[in-house]
This record gives sequence, C-alpha cells and structure tokens, in this order.
Amino acid sequence: MSKFYHLTNPITEKRLRMFANYLRESTEIIDPYSGDGKMESAIKYAKEEVKNEIGDMLEEILDISEEEILAEIKRDNEPL
Repeated sequence: MSKFYHLTNPITEKRLRMFANYLRESTEIIDPYSGDGKMESAIKYAKEEVKNEIGDMLEEILDISEEEILAEIKRDNEPL
C-alpha cells in the first residue's frame, strides 16, 4: 500500500486502484463483421486508449508519497 493512505482511507484507495485497473484493462469490442465503419472503429480504439491512459495516470497519482502530494499542494497555493 502506498503512503497515500494518510490522505484517504484504505478502502477508498483500494476502490480507486480497482477503478484504475478496470480502466487500464478496458477494451472496446471491435468486430470487423458488425458493420462499423472506419470512423466508428477509430472512435472505439481512441476510447480504449483514453481509458488506459486515465488508468495509468490514476495509478501514478496513487503511488505518489504523502510528502510529495503535500509539497505539490503547497506549491499550487503559493502566490505568483
């Protein structure tokens, strides 16, 4: 378990990790015999890629240590 557990409870972190895994493992059904055109197939591929990328980003965020999160929050709140 990451150091992130201080900012969220373990159950929430587990749910977020499950969601990240779902997104990363998500696939769109692309059946060449279904009558989908090239645009429909391209949209399905793009949708699958976006889900995978969001899952990867969520996992990266969950792996960031509490100290790094707090430092980022502090940087974001500093006046320009």
